[in-house]
Amino acid sequence: MAVNIEIKAVVHDPAERLELARRLSDRPETLLVQHDVFFGRQTGMLKLRRINGSAAELIAYTREQGDQPRPSRYEIAPVVDFESTRRTLGAALGELASVRKTRRLFLRGRTRIHLDRVEGLGDFLELEVVLGPGDDEESGREEAASLMDQLGVEPGDLLDLTYAQMLGNKAG
Repeated sequence: MAVNIEIKAVVHDPAERLELARRLSDRPETLLVQHDVFFGRQTGMLKLRRINGSAAELIAYTREQGDQPRPSRYEIAPVVDFESTRRTLGAALGELASVRKTRRLFLRGRTRIHLDRVEGLGDFLELEVVLGPGDDEESGREEAASLMDQLGVEPGDLLDLTYAQMLGNKAG
């Protein structure tokens, strides 16, 4: 199972955060339009993701609780037919939430910097420090903390909820 160290934070000034991410990135940004559909599951999370209206993947993951840099363990499988897979999983497990976002992806070394605009929620930053075989979680936490500092992420900006949970809380 693959592992990364993650954080999610609210963004108060998207233009400033975008400029900082561009300066930190090793490569040009990639724009991704994503539709994530979350399904019922006994442990962790299960989501079906469509990217830019065509490519799709199924992602199962577990993530430790907390708003500090924390490990996320995940498996990804390619999906040929998004709508058919959505109907099948929805019938079997129940569809919990649908999240639509525009993601600006920046890469810095092994870290993915995401600037997300989520329909119905606003602007967010996510960091994913992708750990390779033999990488220890503490080095990933240190890398995330350093980038948080460089990107101006304040402790009060950190979040412990998925977008699906936030949309559910907003609706409730």
